[in-house]
Amino acid sequence: MIKKVLRKLDLFESALLGIILIAMVIIATAQIVLRNFFDMGLVWADPLLRVMLLWLGMLGAMAASHDNKHISIDLLSNYLPPKGLVIARAVTALFTALVCTVVAWHSARFVIDEFYYQTPANVSHHLPAWPLQLIIPFAFVLIALRYYFLMAQAIAEIWRSNFKV
Repeated sequence: MIKKVLRKLDLFESALLGIILIAMVIIATAQIVLRNFFDMGLVWADPLLRVMLLWLGMLGAMAASHDNKHISIDLLSNYLPPKGLVIARAVTALFTALVCTVVAWHSARFVIDEFYYQTPANVSHHLPAWPLQLIIPFAFVLIALRYYFLMAQAIAEIWRSNFKV
């Protein structure tokens, strides 16, 4: 059941990433053409592209965490035995999850402040900024959950193998 939900979430992330990237290319190209050939531009294009870049980055980080493809230093893999690697993987996943949890907490506080003060978005002064910024705490919560899950997998591997620490 959980794997089915995660697969659907991954498919949704990938589709949203593709849609945002294609939309960014179209909007940026239109902005370039309008500025260079018609001496005009879309007033809302640049702020919208900034918001879309934020969403693209957060969704990309979520997708990378799904496949455990974040940047990592595998210096230990050359020196540790397999038992040590699994323990290092669990510790690394726990540390990553804790950092993402702290960032999720503070970014949620930031979004709550934006909601409280009703800061207008740069895209439109009629649109508040906080809905556009919700991706930040959401992404970090999801990344944290994925790394807690990776830590649990590593601990289960240690448990199954009866490692002696």
